[in-house]
Amino acid sequence: MKKRLADVQSTKAPRKPRVREIKDDVRFNTALARGLQILAIFREGDVDLDANEIKDRTGIPAQTLQKLTLTLCELGYMLLDESTERFRLAPSVLDLGYGVLSNIDIDVIARPLMMELADECGGVVSLAVLDGDSMIYIETARGAGPMLRNISVGMKVPVASTSLGWACLASMPQAAREEVLKEIRSKRPPDWSSIQENIARGISEVSARGYCCNIGNYVTQSNAVGVPLPGGSGDRYLAFNCAGPADTFTAKQLTEKWGPRLLALARAVGGRSTV
Repeated sequence: MKKRLADVQSTKAPRKPRVREIKDDVRFNTALARGLQILAIFREGDVDLDANEIKDRTGIPAQTLQKLTLTLCELGYMLLDESTERFRLAPSVLDLGYGVLSNIDIDVIARPLMMELADECGGVVSLAVLDGDSMIYIETARGAGPMLRNISVGMKVPVASTSLGWACLASMPQAAREEVLKEIRSKRPPDWSSIQENIARGISEVSARGYCCNIGNYVTQSNAVGVPLPGGSGDRYLAFNCAGPADTFTAKQLTEKWGPRLLALARAVGGRSTV
């Protein structure tokens, strides 16, 4: 019998205030929040966006949006192609995350072990950190096998449908986990039932054997196994995954070989670092 999500989360844990709950506070700066919102709406595969696309995704009025995009361009965080009237993120955006990434020294310890496993399995071994309802890649190691999708540092994937996300949730205290689940549910109510089942299964698998398998749930014809990094705390929760084409990364291989190998890697890294 599948474990219900209600069995793995608390219903009485306190939660931190979200933006929607503090935006009426006199200390809350709406203009700053909207500017950051614009930078955050670029998704994987978005080379550039026009003003209407940004407006649709953010809900910011056109006149206000014009001022904000002009300011972001002047500050060097966005670029405007005047011939197409489309905006794209500028390299300066990377500076915003550098301070965080530079303080996560786990990748220095993990990189050699990740590369060793990637060479062995022929797939991609990745390390990601939790950010809201997403996981952000902070290190990747690529084997020699065929890849179904490009994976690079800085990319985001959803917690809800990835082995990285499920593994990360499994390692979190109930109160912190509940916060993420509430955020996911608020954004994707139509398919919450199936998301809930998959997350509960992933958490149950990690609890039982230390890792969870994702069989084609996120990328068709691609399978993955995820393992949490031991010792996560506060706002820093990390997880590893190992992924590749379904014809070579079968459920049997993930369960019997690559899952245990990835678990050993995570334990080795966790034993040599402070998260």
